[in-house]
This record gives sequence, structure tokens and C-alpha cells, in this order.
Amino acid sequence: MKINVKQAPSQRNQDIILALSVIGLLTSFYLTKDHIDAAADGSLCDISATVSCSVINRSSYSELFNVPIAILGSAWMIALMTVTWKARQNHSDRPFWTVIQYYWSLAGVGFCFYLIFAEFTLGAICPFCTVVHIICFIVAFLAYNNYSSERTKPSLIEVITVIPMKNTILVFALATLHLAPLIYYNVGSQVSEASTTPPPVKDKVAFAKCLTASGVAMYGSDQCPHCLNQKTIFGDAFQHIKYYNCLVDQEACEKAKIERYPTWLRSDGSRVIGTKSFPQLEEFGAPCSRTIKPLSS
Repeated sequence: MKINVKQAPSQRNQDIILALSVIGLLTSFYLTKDHIDAAADGSLCDISATVSCSVINRSSYSELFNVPIAILGSAWMIALMTVTWKARQNHSDRPFWTVIQYYWSLAGVGFCFYLIFAEFTLGAICPFCTVVHIICFIVAFLAYNNYSSERTKPSLIEVITVIPMKNTILVFALATLHLAPLIYYNVGSQVSEASTTPPPVKDKVAFAKCLTASGVAMYGSDQCPHCLNQKTIFGDAFQHIKYYNCLVDQEACEKAKIERYPTWLRSDGSRVIGTKSFPQLEEFGAPCSRTIKPLSS
């Protein structure tokens, strides 16, 4: 197929997209850090109960296929920057990259609608997420203008055929960038979970009661995905855990100087932070580790 490159898309559009993708990447980096750290004092953009990054970024909607949305957003921005850099150059492959840029922007808009649905469901607005949403919609508009200005538009089949052959390393790198988190958060976590056999339900209950009787308590938030994962590990037995929801029991959490969710705290003041497996809690919750034998594999 012969491609006409005389009529280039607006260079200004491409420069604007590049600038927006940098802003979007920095915002996504912050949201990633906020999701992983889950600081008890909330996010930088927590303004109120209904205008809060934490409510959205630490909810069950903040992960897709077990991967934090913010990480996927960072990968999307990096790919957008790469594609835009290629599309802004006046060479024979430019129309192919312009087509990729257009469809890639539509994929980003799709993710935005997912997060807007999450905000609607949770009754809150995430300011930094909104920044990313606005960037995605502007990028889609500019990408469409670039796409429309191409005199000759390659089909998706032609794009899929030509670009990987001419840019094998680049395409492989971008694919790895998106697949690596999926593998890490799914295959890697399954291998980790497979190394520990969950105890029978009756032993979960006994262990939970023993932790509470020993003065062990968990501090967290009902909107923290790591806390939800911890609750899932215990199942129904979690009702026997002494649990402080820091969104409600603020005074108790402040007194305990809780900075991250979830935090397991013993009566002697020692603590561990994060979602813990049964062997880890056995080690932390002695003497329970000596009395509940079947918990370890």
C-alpha cells in the first residue's frame, strides 16, 4: 500500500498530546504510590468524604484483573508517549502510528468510563482521577483530528501487519510493559498462595479468637483493598478479629499512631503492616502459633 505523507497531521496536536501524556504519567505514578502505600492519613487530594482520591483509589474498583488501575494507567501513558513520538515524525510509517494513536486513545476513554462508573457507584469523585479523565478525552479529540487529517488511512489489519515487522523490539517492549503487571499480580500471587495451605474453617475461627485474646488487633479501612484481601483470607472467621475501621474509629487509630493500612498491632506496641498470610500472623501472634497446630503447611 502506498502511503502519502505530504499532508502531515497537526504538529501542534502531537506536541499537546505529548505534554498531556507526561502530566498524565506523573498523575498515574502518584495514584500508584497512593494505592500501594495506603497511608492512613489519606491522599494529597482528599478534600472531603465525597471528593477524595482514597475512596476511589483504595476501593474494590481500583483493581482490574488484580492489577491496580493506576499501574495500567501508567503503562497506557507510556505507550501513548511512544506512539505519539513516532506519529509526530514525517516518515512513511507516520500514518500507521496515527491510526494506532487514535485507537489507543479510544481504549483510554473506555477505561475512563469504567472509573467514572466506579465514582458514581461509590458516590465520590477522585480529583486526580478526573485529571486523567480530562487528559484522555482531550487526547482522543486531538487523535481523531490527526486521524482525520491523514489523506490515506491504513486499515487495522495493515497496521497489525506492518508495524510489528518494522518495530519488533519496540512492540515487544510495549507488550511486556502491559503484560508484566498482569503476570506479577496473578501468576506470582498464585504461586505465593500455593506455598501456604489455608487452614480448615474451624482452625481459622480458633486462630482469630486466639489473636484477639492475645491482644492482637487489626487497624484498617473498609475502603482499603489490602484490608479487604485480609478479610477474605479469614472469611467468616474475621468477625472474631478485633478490628478498628479508621474511617469510623479515628480516635483509636490516632492514639495507636496508625500510618498504613492494614496494621496489625499487639498489646505490647509491636506491629506489622500489610496483608499477612497465616504463617506470618502465626509468627506475629505468639502464643497462638504454639496452640493452633494445623495452620502451617
